[in-house]
Amino acid sequence: MKPLTVLFVLLATVSAGKKTDKNAVPDPRRIEVGIRYMEPLRWSPRSVGFGYSLAIDGDSVRVHLPYMGVVHQNDMENDGMNFEKPLESMQAIPGKKGRTRLIFSCRKGFICYFFDLTLHPDGKAYLRLSPSNADAVGYDGEWH
Repeated sequence: MKPLTVLFVLLATVSAGKKTDKNAVPDPRRIEVGIRYMEPLRWSPRSVGFGYSLAIDGDSVRVHLPYMGVVHQNDMENDGMNFEKPLESMQAIPGKKGRTRLIFSCRKGFICYFFDLTLHPDGKAYLRLSPSNADAVGYDGEWH
């Protein structure tokens, strides 16, 4: 009976270790989110092709996202949502059920981009992007 008890304790310890690894808090300075779905403000939600992403790498953010919405004031660069810029601010807020919320911003010319990124422990991510010159848009994807 003792070997069975030891085996049970070992299995419980190993499975408990796996749970804590899955619920590990992500490093807010090294995040990449692959985008699979977008929710424009004025149009119906839709899936997007592969290759769209948002990445935080140290003190900069790399953005390659589709956009559908009304632009109130156009910038002259006109390269859309495809840029890499330094972060102006970053705040990490722990949430309920293991979620982490990252609120950060960057500036491209006269446009300020406000990001609200929620990371779920199961790998899902939700991004709300609010440019200062255009309609906000939401994105769903997976982070790693």
